[in-house]
Parts: sequence; structure tokens; C-alpha cells
Amino acid sequence: MSLVISCYAAICGGLMGSYLHVAATRVPLRLSFWGRSRCEGCRRVLGPSELIPIVSYVIQSGKCKHCRMPLSISYPLIEIASAGLYLLAWLLIGLRLELVVSILLIAMLLLVSMTDYSRMMIPNMVLLFFAIPLVFLRLCVVPVPFSWLSAISTAMMLLILVAACLNGSMGGGDLKLFVVLAIVLGPKLFLPMVACAACLALLFVGAKTVVGKFAPNTAIPFAPFISAAALLVYFAARI
Repeated sequence: MSLVISCYAAICGGLMGSYLHVAATRVPLRLSFWGRSRCEGCRRVLGPSELIPIVSYVIQSGKCKHCRMPLSISYPLIEIASAGLYLLAWLLIGLRLELVVSILLIAMLLLVSMTDYSRMMIPNMVLLFFAIPLVFLRLCVVPVPFSWLSAISTAMMLLILVAACLNGSMGGGDLKLFVVLAIVLGPKLFLPMVACAACLALLFVGAKTVVGKFAPNTAIPFAPFISAAALLVYFAARI
């Protein structure tokens, strides 16, 4: 029974990843994400057999079934990541209210990572859509442990992040994402998350600089590093 539920969690994650990829493509362009999916090359409406997460990409060798246009590798990568994270959430949390928080958190972080990576933006509509239920759940239903020392430290870090935003070192969308995560993760996990995100970004910049593919003063999407750090500390605290 446990294996069946685990498989179901992974399948739901893959389906959610597929849907999030569509949303990440359409939301920044203010397009409706309720319409049928189409091939970006021939504009043909995709059939059911072409919409199976991961499987369709493998069967079609990463190409459109009709016009043979290559499909972005981001499709299966996001679906695999989403499936793995949903499975991990089920295995570590189980059937508790915290599972709802983790499901929403994973979806939000994957979506903002994709929009920031592809468009260098975090849509306010996306943050608001997820922030409302997440903040409600965290404050009213499944609160995290509170301490004044951690809360004061978190407030000081948020002030530092505001200053970074004001001098142009960080985008406004990143700051809003940090505020939401400060509430969802709680003061105890927020500071390690910020430090981890900064380290991941520095490692990325350092690696790009070493291979000569990073120019000074080049803007980088920060949301993927924030998301990776948030998920890392969130699940590490539950192991």
C-alpha cells in the first residue's frame, strides 16, 4: 500500500510539473493557461499521448510528433524534479497538514524559478496566488516554533535584503519571495536558507567565471538559487 501511495505521489508531482511548465510559459506573457497545449513549431494541438509527463518526451525522442521540432529539455527536467520532490514530501511528511504546505511550497518555488530563469521576472500574480494560502496555513493552521531571538535575526536580515534591493543588487521579486519564505520556513530556517542561496549563487558565478562565460555586472536569475536553498533546508529539517 505504501508503494502504491508513493507511486501516486510521484505521478501527481509529474503532472503538476507539466502544468507548472505551461504556466511558467504563459503567465509572464499574460496568456490564459486554461487552453490546450500546442506545439511551438507547427501550432498543432497536442493529443493525450503527447502530454504524458516524462514518458511522451522519451517516446518522441525529444521532438514534436508531427513537425519533428526539438522540444526543450526543460520539460522532462521540471517534471522529474516535481515528481521527485512530491515523492520526497510524502516520504518525509506523510499524511499531515504540513503536506499541504509542502505541496504549495514546491509548486511556487518551481514556478518562480522557471519564470525568473527564462524571463528574469517573478510575477506578482504568482507570488500572491501561493502566498495567501501558504501564509494562512503557516500562521493559523500549522505554525512553526517561534523564538524572539530568531525573529529579531530574521527581521534584521530582511532589512539587509531591502537595502540590497534598493541599491539594485537584487530584484524586487526576489525580496518579495524572501518575505514569503521567512513566514513559511520560520525564523529558525530562514537565515540558513539565505546563506545557502548566497553560496549557491556564488558557486554558480565562480564556475561561470572560471570557464570564461561570465561577464562582470551581468545579472543572474536569483530565484532558482533561493528555491533550491529553501527546499534544501525545508526537507533537511525533516530528516
